Amino acid sequence: MKSYIRLNKTILQEAEMLWCTKSLAFKRAQFVHWRSRLGLKHIQNCYGISWEGLKLLEVGCGQQLPYTLSFAQRNRVTGIDNELPLRRPYIRSFFELLKYSGVYRTSKSVIAEIAGKQRHFKQALSEITGFRGYYNLQLFRMNACQMRFPSNHFDGVFSFSVFEHIRYPHDALLEVRRVLKPEGVFYLDLHLYTSIYGDHDPRAGEDVSATVPPWKHIRPSTASLRIKVCYLNKIRLSEWRAMLRDVFHSVHFVTINGEADRNQRHLTEDIRKELTDYTEEELLTTTFIAAASKS
Repeated sequence: MKSYIRLNKTILQEAEMLWCTKSLAFKRAQFVHWRSRLGLKHIQNCYGISWEGLKLLEVGCGQQLPYTLSFAQRNRVTGIDNELPLRRPYIRSFFELLKYSGVYRTSKSVIAEIAGKQRHFKQALSEITGFRGYYNLQLFRMNACQMRFPSNHFDGVFSFSVFEHIRYPHDALLEVRRVLKPEGVFYLDLHLYTSIYGDHDPRAGEDVSATVPPWKHIRPSTASLRIKVCYLNKIRLSEWRAMLRDVFHSVHFVTINGEADRNQRHLTEDIRKELTDYTEEELLTTTFIAAASKS
């Protein structure tokens, strides 16, 4: 399996993409705001809880903090990740990132900081939401499977597009349950591996192209086209459901309206014959969403 970075990515290409932050920031902020509001709506519908004025934890905040900032507009948010953004003092932060993430990802982070990627995103998000207040947040470098927080500490926990990258997600779920207060809610949103582009191929864009066939990462006939973009645990839909039911007292599984219909047109008869070991539901589901409560 080829590495996508080695295949057609260079630091200069990354720099060119990151420098277009102003033109992309508003579109990205719109998407993050929509996805965050969708999460709040699901939590309200499933458990009758409004996430406002609470102490929340984000598992996998990332370096650009999109959902951290979105949820921190009305809550106190703590974010954890193995890769944190560059912060003052920058020299110390730079060498910490270099130690944990390597030269390539550190170089990307430096370019993003110089280009003002996070600053432009914050400005765009504030413009969309009208928020002009103070972001009450703190960040820690921490392993999701070995959190250093006390038990029953957070009112809620959320995670977007992260758990598919965790090597031992069941252990991480147990930690989430531990740090949640009784009746606290965990909101999970992830990209399902068996979905149309579950390998996170960035060349796919928003639609199918001739060079990136749908479901190429699990189809035998397209094995030669597979690439490695990042670590993925390859957990399937039924396994995610079983894990969540095993860990939490109450679980609600949610879908995005129209998502399966958009993917259905790409699931041709020939492709379906190749993928007989997979259910149609797991092939057509791109975004796996669950809201779970601790007893």
